[in-house]
Amino acid sequence: MDEIDLGRALKGRFVRTEMPHPQSRIPNSQRDLVQPIRAGRTSRMIRLMIADNQELIRLGLHAMLAQEPGLSIIGEADSLAETIAKVEQVRPDLLLLEYHLPDGSGAEACRLLLKKNSKIRILIMSWDNRMTTFRRVMKAGAHGFVYKDICRAELLRTIRLMARGDSNLNSIAVNRVPGIPRRADGRSDGSRLSLLSPQERRILPLLAEGKTNKEIALKLALAERTIKNYIANMFRKLKIGRRVQAAAIYLQAPSYGAL
Repeated sequence: MDEIDLGRALKGRFVRTEMPHPQSRIPNSQRDLVQPIRAGRTSRMIRLMIADNQELIRLGLHAMLAQEPGLSIIGEADSLAETIAKVEQVRPDLLLLEYHLPDGSGAEACRLLLKKNSKIRILIMSWDNRMTTFRRVMKAGAHGFVYKDICRAELLRTIRLMARGDSNLNSIAVNRVPGIPRRADGRSDGSRLSLLSPQERRILPLLAEGKTNKEIALKLALAERTIKNYIANMFRKLKIGRRVQAAAIYLQAPSYGAL
């Protein structure tokens, strides 16, 4: 099952990345995640580096991104070895990384880079749509994964979201995440959300926004330790182990926005 073509396996169940999300279903607390983000939303230039073994891809990305306000291309690489060395040299905020490099994989690159610099954000870009590839890079610590058929507007939105530290967890992006429990019609199974307590239902949307335990505690006027306990109980009820899974289930649930 792991080696099947992801696009073929999930055909008809997922919207394409470039399709706009219907605004009518997005609560105010989530709309910021699916709207274009202006350069002014960040306090400084976003320093980008591009790593891809195909010269035309590098040149194309460079030409497109360099003209965007708030973005600065500070380096390029065409191999794993060069990527590791160049990242250490120029210290980018965000790395656009092809998964298949001549001398190693994107997963290997993630492990090596994050071990040396935990602050760097890594966005994998690839044509590879196997489930195993996605799982490997996520397990290695990549902060995002997009296919190279992504449209320009969605790529720019993803870059800005990731650079400011938010989770790229709008429903468009989540639609391509394998491993999220789904119903026969392709939507995730939100039935388990009924198991959550009223307080957990208040916490879940904030968690989906990418807020930390401390930020959630301040928002709800609760102790940070209390928030931690609520989230642990929530994970147990939803049978998950990661915040991104909780956010994905919330954003794809039939009751999305109505908790």
